Amino acid sequence: MRILIIGAGGREHAIGQSLAASPRCQALFFGPGNAGTAAIGTNLRLNPLDGTSVAQAVQENAIDLVIIGPEGPLEAGVADHLRSLGIPTVGPGQAGATLEASKDWSKRFMMRHNIPTAAYASFNAAGLEQAVAYVRAHTLPVVLKASGLAAGKGVLICTSHAEAEAGLREMLDGSAFGAAGETVVIEEFLTGIELSVFVLTDGKTWKVLPEAKDYKRIIEPTIAGLALESIPYNGFIFLGLIKVGDEPFVIEYNARMGDPETEVVFPRIASDVVDLMEATANGTLDQVELKVKEAAAATVFLVSGGYPGDYVKGKEISGLDQVEGSVVFHAGTKAADGKVLTDGGRVLAVTSFGETIQAAVAQSLENADRIAFDGKYFRRDIGWEFSE
Repeated sequence: MRILIIGAGGREHAIGQSLAASPRCQALFFGPGNAGTAAIGTNLRLNPLDGTSVAQAVQENAIDLVIIGPEGPLEAGVADHLRSLGIPTVGPGQAGATLEASKDWSKRFMMRHNIPTAAYASFNAAGLEQAVAYVRAHTLPVVLKASGLAAGKGVLICTSHAEAEAGLREMLDGSAFGAAGETVVIEEFLTGIELSVFVLTDGKTWKVLPEAKDYKRIIEPTIAGLALESIPYNGFIFLGLIKVGDEPFVIEYNARMGDPETEVVFPRIASDVVDLMEATANGTLDQVELKVKEAAAATVFLVSGGYPGDYVKGKEISGLDQVEGSVVFHAGTKAADGKVLTDGGRVLAVTSFGETIQAAVAQSLENADRIAFDGKYFRRDIGWEFSE
């Protein structure tokens, strides 16, 4: 099978690495990919937000299956365009991607299907004064969320009414998050343990990817609700949950795998990933078994100095050939003149296995030290909560 993965990050490299391990993977392509994906497949020059560009690449390279990684192409309807041409695709259409693209819509979806979530109200600029009054009367802390896609930065947790009002005004006038903040979700603050659940679904059957508990009472009404509203959905759903006492509540949905979570989730899948992706695209996921490796896994991310603020690209990376006992996934890299250079804030993910999480973390940290580039930074407290 010839497979094209849309995206250029560590998530796409990790998915590709798992696909490449399958004897069924005849050829692997990435659009546009990075320096790491070029080592396991062919990077293609295409516009990932343009369905026509992607479809042309599919035709030119005789692609059998397309997997869409990031949220941008999903919101742009690339999956819809490909499926309209009869191209098997993993990734929800534009309607399904609204789960992530509009927090206001997803909250209303949860309410319609009795999915536990925090109490909320939504406002746009026309309702600014009502929104201000709502915030002033709200208990603290209060959570403000830009309804649209804001690159993971559209959430404010405010501990005073003055802070909340200022944040609300900046969001609704577009100065904080641009168009993403045209509608703001004001939400109660929940206290508890946060966790992530990643689900693979063909719209009928679903499988929980490692490592997560099987929260059926959250997952089942989500899948059933999409079907009830005639929203075709095949691909990944990320459920950001918070456990308040013994009760799980949905904080948010994503219509994709997370990054960097993919770099620790996919390496633990023992099943043939080509089989899983093909079944997802074809609606036969119930016929494929999901097997998970028993070993623990941990990922340490190497980032550019200054990230998540300003940082400089184009720094030469060395030491990749010195890594032992870990897998390195490229997130923000590019190849130039025979060298690997930094090309983003999140640069490399180092993933390791171990009998315990502590052992896996120690292995990743050891190899993170072996890799060098100017301004390199990584956290050394990963997995601290599991230490004795």
